[in-house]
Amino acid sequence: MSILPLVLIKMAAAGHWASISTVLGFTGISYLTFRSVGMIMETRDGSIKDFDAVLFARFMLFMPTISSGPIDRYRRFAKDAITVPDRDKYLTMLSKAVHYLFLGFLYKFILSHIFGTLLQPKIESLAMVAGQGHGGLSWWLIPFTYVWGLNLFFDFAGYSLFAVAISYIMGIELPMNFNKPFLSKNLKEFWNRWHMTLSFWFRDYVFMRLVFTMMKHKTFKSRITTSNVAYILNMLLMGFWHGLTWYYIAYGLFHGFGLVINDAWLRYKKKHQVPHNRWTEWLSIVITFNVVMFSFLLFSGFLDRLWFH
Repeated sequence: MSILPLVLIKMAAAGHWASISTVLGFTGISYLTFRSVGMIMETRDGSIKDFDAVLFARFMLFMPTISSGPIDRYRRFAKDAITVPDRDKYLTMLSKAVHYLFLGFLYKFILSHIFGTLLQPKIESLAMVAGQGHGGLSWWLIPFTYVWGLNLFFDFAGYSLFAVAISYIMGIELPMNFNKPFLSKNLKEFWNRWHMTLSFWFRDYVFMRLVFTMMKHKTFKSRITTSNVAYILNMLLMGFWHGLTWYYIAYGLFHGFGLVINDAWLRYKKKHQVPHNRWTEWLSIVITFNVVMFSFLLFSGFLDRLWFH
């Protein structure tokens, strides 16, 4: 029952029932669903033993996070909500809040404006015109990919900083959502830095439970196969969560198989003692950044517009 509203909004979006999708989307139904499902599963596990209806309502309807996250956990939120920080701690929180507000302003209203408002429409139109004239292929896809991906980051990270800052002012230490993701050395590290509250939610409530269930029922003999299947199913589900379109599903599968390849490479490095120094680290960062940006080209849906419209 708790995931039914989320299923309805995804079906509404896929069926072009725009009014229903817009209304439910505005209420932040996805993030409300994540919070409620997490609490239900932790209650079932025994991690949450007491239910306080008022505190639960505060958790679900916490203003800074209601529409777009970050995705908090009930136990962490409840601890902050019932404990008033002392003067020194609150002054530190206010100092961080001011820093996050100014950084969020830089991200969302300056950098995102440059990439998303000034550059992206022009490059997108050039890519569309060139692509239609050359059978759907265009060199403008390359700058579009990076401009779109950077706009996505600065827009969402800027909003997340605002949400964290306002929560700090309210005395709630909301978890951070981004941690310099474009400095990641591999795809697994990227997901530990990008939209962290979402990736950690899927890790804890989907991936780990899939692995546990498959190991319990001995679905596969190999632990490596078990984790690989769990990676793919986990990221595929994340793709479906973004929307019931081929490019979101392709995005999820891309990262699922990417994580499988990533783990295989890490095992190979450990076994064969591949050289590791600052130059190989920077090479890893460059490769990971470009792989992620290509995945954002899929995620943007621009290829769908370029090829099928």
